[in-house]
Amino acid sequence: MVNVNIHEAKAKLSHYLKMVQDGATVIICKRDVPIAELRPPKPMKKRELGHARKMYPNFTWDSSALLEPMSEEEWKLWEGPLVSEE
Repeated sequence: MVNVNIHEAKAKLSHYLKMVQDGATVIICKRDVPIAELRPPKPMKKRELGHARKMYPNFTWDSSALLEPMSEEEWKLWEGPLVSEE
């Protein structure tokens, strides 16, 4: 863990970011009082595919309606009344 004041952190930001990338923690201080901590992010968990299928086993999806034009009622819900092209 490294403590640095703001002025030094600004002057050598790339150096301290490289340290963080290598696994170190950098504490940024204002007049020797810690105000922020730079550390590597926690590793992301690998997401399990198909999780929703376990939660909703009876869900089905009909994609045939995706390419059909909207009805006037659906259009009004999205955009308001249709404007006539006269």
